[in-house]
Amino acid sequence: MPKQVRKKRQRESDDDESFWRVPRTYRISVLREHMEKVLNLISVLREHMEKVLDNFTFYDVPDPETADFVLTYTTHGLKGSVRQAKIGEFLQNLRDHGLVVRKAPSVLYPDLVFVLITGSNSLLKQYAESFGIMLSCDNPYHEKEQPGLGRALECRVHTIDVNDPEFARAPATYSGERPTDITVHEKIMDGYPLHHAQVNWTEEGALSDRQILARYWANPKYFFQRQPINLIEKYFGAEVAFYFAFLGHLIFILWWAAGLGLFCFVYGLMTLTSPQNYRSFETCASKLIMCPTCTNFEVCKYVPLMLISIWTTVSMELWKRRQAALAYRWNVFSAHIDLSMRPEYAMTSHLKRFSVVTGEWEPYEDSKVRYTHLFVSYSVVILLAVLAISVIVAIRLYLSVMRKILATSKVTLFREYSQLIAPSTASLISVTIMLLLETIYVRLAKVLTELENPRTETQYDNSLIYKRFALTFINGYAVTIYIAFFQVDVFTN
Repeated sequence: MPKQVRKKRQRESDDDESFWRVPRTYRISVLREHMEKVLNLISVLREHMEKVLDNFTFYDVPDPETADFVLTYTTHGLKGSVRQAKIGEFLQNLRDHGLVVRKAPSVLYPDLVFVLITGSNSLLKQYAESFGIMLSCDNPYHEKEQPGLGRALECRVHTIDVNDPEFARAPATYSGERPTDITVHEKIMDGYPLHHAQVNWTEEGALSDRQILARYWANPKYFFQRQPINLIEKYFGAEVAFYFAFLGHLIFILWWAAGLGLFCFVYGLMTLTSPQNYRSFETCASKLIMCPTCTNFEVCKYVPLMLISIWTTVSMELWKRRQAALAYRWNVFSAHIDLSMRPEYAMTSHLKRFSVVTGEWEPYEDSKVRYTHLFVSYSVVILLAVLAISVIVAIRLYLSVMRKILATSKVTLFREYSQLIAPSTASLISVTIMLLLETIYVRLAKVLTELENPRTETQYDNSLIYKRFALTFINGYAVTIYIAFFQVDVFTN
């Protein structure tokens, strides 16, 4: 062994012996001092790492600016966990792709954190082109630039200025699903576009569209007032505005039918005891219990059908006129259906083919896989429809069995009120099952539509609407159809 190594070890052993020769209290104080230094160093490193991670992931802004999208997560139970690292990694990946990520803490709930995400116009345009989302369209009517008056009168749809507040992305964004798989393992709670302006009424300053709509439209006090349909179109878009315009038109047209029905009802009450109404007068005045020989006697049998036909035709023609006027006013008269590809379809379709229309390779789904998904989806819808009908049949059987059990019961109260208890319990069970199935149908319709994986957003919306309408119709009107067409008429022999 070299001399230097032996001398070094000798010194270390001497130091150890000298340390153990000192009093025990002194040794404990020295160890305590060293431990305190180590703990202080660990706490300083922890604070430093938290600051570095926070600054590395976010930009702290005291006054949040307008953002394109907002993500929300909670800090409860996140400190030092794997989920916190996953959130930081996810948001850092967004920054690496060019997005600006800022953090805004919640005012009312300290555990909530809002992440404001903003992207530049060039970045959004780049990703829109990669996903096949059309942001502009060619103008076939004005291919060349027209100076002077023609340039001034050119439609704003074809001359969008990205710096114009009218075309700002975040305030104009209303519809849209949150990013796919954004809430995996509940790392991020929710994601939504950012609303602009406040909704509460203010006495000073300019009023926003939200304030006016909340005060004069979404208020029961102004139920009989005309809808601010142009302001609805400005804030929500043409699709939502057309829905509320049709709803207002339908209510207006229904007033005509309601007025005519009220007139007929009052006329019937006034002529109930007249000599012309001898059939009803003799039947009501007589104490003899008898069964009528004619159970399908009706006066003016075809008049209601004629009135309904005329009312439907007039209402539809008036709505077409109203729809054309609104479409011309909102500059959507020549709007085309959006045929751009859904991002979810592009991500889940692993095959590609050359498109003759676009001249590019586009993702597509194999026909066998697509037809298999459609078969499974529509089979489940048919199965759910059969389930709803089976529930109605089961409730009818329950009603019959319950009536017999109560009629032969030893309890006097059950025997006397068997005709009331049995239908009441059957109706309660029917309503409970209908509400439960309605909740299941809404969620299952979305799952089945996502399983089909339609190519465009329009196809997705249509498929979802058809499923919800079919399931809701069967669930809501199965009882009515059964009573109207299958149940034995209780008023005849």
